[in-house]
Parts: sequence; C-alpha cells; structure tokens
Amino acid sequence: INAQSSASLTAAAGTSSYNYAISPIAPGSYTVGFAQCASNTLTPGYTLQYYNGTTEQPLATSVSVKLDSTTSNINAAMVQSGTISGTVTAAPSSSTGLSGICVNAYDTAVSGGGQATTNSSGSYSITGLPAGTGYVLTFTSCGNSGNYAQDSVSGVSVGAGQVTTESVSLLPGGTISGTVTDTSTTSTPSTGLSGICVDAFNSTGPGYGQAEKWRNYMNWFPRRPNSVRL
Repeated sequence: INAQSSASLTAAAGTSSYNYAISPIAPGSYTVGFAQCASNTLTPGYTLQYYNGTTEQPLATSVSVKLDSTTSNINAAMVQSGTISGTVTAAPSSSTGLSGICVNAYDTAVSGGGQATTNSSGSYSITGLPAGTGYVLTFTSCGNSGNYAQDSVSGVSVGAGQVTTESVSLLPGGTISGTVTDTSTTSTPSTGLSGICVDAFNSTGPGYGQAEKWRNYMNWFPRRPNSVRL
C-alpha cells in the first residue's frame, strides 16, 4: 500500500487484521495505490489498483490528508490478476525453443501490461495482468544472437485468476546492407559517413527496420519496429 504526494512518500504493509495505517504522513493530496507485496506469494496474485477502484493512476481519486487528523475508509477490494505464458520457437520446424526473446503484453482498454524474456527452453510467463480481451503481444529478439523477424499477436484475452497460453514460431529475418558516403568528397574510395540513421519501411505490410553501425550498416526486416543507427 503506497501513498504519494508531491512532498513525501510513505508506505505501510497491511497488518494481520487486514487493516492498514500509513503514519506519519504530511498534510497534502495523495494518490493511494494497492499492490501485492513481494513477500506475498499467493497465486495467481492481485492486480495493481488505485483508490477508488481503477487500474489507471490518472483516474485515481485523490485522498486529502489534513493536519492532526485521520482520513479513514480508504479501502480496496483486490482483484485477482491473470497470466499469459507460452513458448517461442524457431520456424519452420517449431521444435527449437528460442531464448532471449522479449515478450511484451499491453491492453489499452484496461491500461494493463507487462513483459518477460524467454528462458533457455523458449518459455515465458507474464504475470500480474488485469483481466481484458484486447491484449497485444509482441515478440522481439532482444537478447538472442539469431536473426529472427519480430512478430505480434492481437486480441488475446486474459481472465482474472486464469492463465492464457500463447505460443509463436518466429521466422528468419532478412537483411539489407550497404555503405553511406559523402558526395562532396573527391577522395577514392569515397569517405564513409558515421552517424547516419538508415530506415527501411515495407509498404505492403508491417515490416520496418533501422540500422546503427559505423560506416557500413546492416539490419534485418522485423515484422514490427526495431531500431539501429549508423
């Protein structure tokens, strides 16, 4: 349980009677948030929320604290969170698990999201997600040395206290490479330029790529944005 104002930050864990008190706390207007503590190992877990019953901090009801007084009945009814898990493999065989793949999940309708990185067997698990029906998952090679095209899955549903399984196979990515030079120079060979950003867009689909290398550049065509620079 956290209470925050522009002046101070104080926290107190709930007691065994399921009541809490944050004290001392300076007078001011506070946003009060309720989240599962790291010491609480209950599964499936509970979704972060703010007073009064919203998962979005900007929509939270402010709590006013006055000098030498108690603001009471700032209560919360915790909602169980959901989980998305699965395995990322290499296409076309779909038998080799890929480690180091970043998996991001977000649902704008419920302002819920999270991320995980696949382990050595290609498995991942994103926990603490609010229930929703419009999650978008993106799979990006962030710690994998292979050249795999980014992929995404939309319309994923997550239920409170439930586990949703979503597995994908990533296709090999292509490569565009070349050299950037300065046309104003007369030297042979031409002077290579560093610090030039190279962007590639696919007009017929979601492919996009950027490159960041010294003089020579190279990059693959992920299916969704990825970034590199000269």
